[in-house]
Amino acid sequence: MCRYDRDAAASAGVQEPIAASAAPPDPLEGVMLRVLYVSIRGDRSLVGGPTLAADADVPADVGTRFGTVEDIERYVARELRGLSVYWQVQVVDGAGEVVCRGFRSGYNGTGEHWTWRPES
Repeated sequence: MCRYDRDAAASAGVQEPIAASAAPPDPLEGVMLRVLYVSIRGDRSLVGGPTLAADADVPADVGTRFGTVEDIERYVARELRGLSVYWQVQVVDGAGEVVCRGFRSGYNGTGEHWTWRPES
C-alpha cells in the first residue's frame, strides 16, 4: 500500500491536486427501473410486460429492468424512432411508482427528440 506524505511533498514543491466537487448522490442509484410507454390513445404498455389501461396500477417487479435513466434514454431513442404513436414514456421503479417522465418534442409530440423531467 502506498502512503502519501504531505509534508515531504510540500517541501519538495509538489502541489496538492485540486479535489473535484463532489456530485450529490443519485437517488436512483441501485434501483432497477422499468419503462412504461404511453400511447396517444391513453393505453400504457410496460416493456417486457403487459399492456395496461390508463387507470390501472403498474404491477410490481414485472417487465424489463434497466440500471440507469441514461440506459432508458438510449433505449427509448433507439426503439421508438419513427413510432409517433407513443408521445410519453414513464420511468417506474420496482414498486410501480413513476420516478421520471420523457416527452416527445415536435408538433403534437411526434418529434424524434425527447425531453426528460423528474417526477415532482
